[in-house]
This record gives sequence, C-alpha cells and structure tokens, in this order.
Amino acid sequence: MASEVADRDVVITRVLAAPRALVFEAWTQPEHVVHWWRPVGLEPLVCEAFDARPGGAFRVRLKTPDGIEYVWYGVFREVVPPERIVFEDACEEKGRVFHRTVTTVTFEDIAGKTRLTIHAKLDWVPGRDAKYTPAYMRRGWAAGWETNLNLLERRLAQE
Repeated sequence: MASEVADRDVVITRVLAAPRALVFEAWTQPEHVVHWWRPVGLEPLVCEAFDARPGGAFRVRLKTPDGIEYVWYGVFREVVPPERIVFEDACEEKGRVFHRTVTTVTFEDIAGKTRLTIHAKLDWVPGRDAKYTPAYMRRGWAAGWETNLNLLERRLAQE
C-alpha cells in the first residue's frame, strides 16, 4: 500500500510471504533482480552492472514495446544485510534525465515473513517539463513499485 508522506516522498509497505534473508537476496543479487525490478510492459532488463555494496553501481537498460529505450542507473549508498538498502538513481531517455531519486528499503522479519518498506524521495526540477509535476511523479513512482513488488512476490514464490 502506497502513501504520500510529503510533496516529494512516496512510502510503500508490503508484507511478503518469504523470509527476510531471501527477500534481501532478491534485492541484491543480479540473477534475481533481472526477473522483477522492471515495470510491466517493458522488455526484461539488460543488466550492464549491478554491484550491491556501498559505493557499488547499477546500470540497466529497459525498452518499451514501441521501441523507446530507457537507461536506469545509480549508486548504492548503504547495504546492511539483511536490514536496509539505500540507493540513489536516475533514469534517462535519449540522454535526458527525467528523474532522480534516493530510495531507502528496509526489511523487517515478522514471524518468517518480511515487512518491506520502500521510501522514495523524488527529485525533479519544477517547470522542467509540465508533465512531471509532483503528483504525476508520486503516482507513477508508486504504481511502478507496486508492479515491481507483484513481480517480486511471484519470483519469491518460485524459490
């Protein structure tokens, strides 16, 4: 369930029916990430880099059915197994960055299940593009993470 915390914040919390160590691994191992960390409708991502450690980078390419390619990249600020991940990221299309985000993900053990909380702090330049208003970004970001988490739940059920 997503909730808006502030103008630039989105918080999503979900309880996953999998142990915390497995959920953490699904967030930090590229062989897992490629199966769920992408919006529905985009071709499976090509993971050019994924180094889940403090200072480590990730870079992936996504492609829409109509051929638009996006590059999503970032740096891990914190990786504290199996409790917390903090990363900053950006996404661009045709070399134009259209968002930057700092995301904190926490993993809480709840009797063999995992309460996952994603807190995304969105960054954009007001007026840069009329489409990218705070409300538009919050709705899109929340919808994207909800989709990703649905894919993650399916992936975890296979483990």
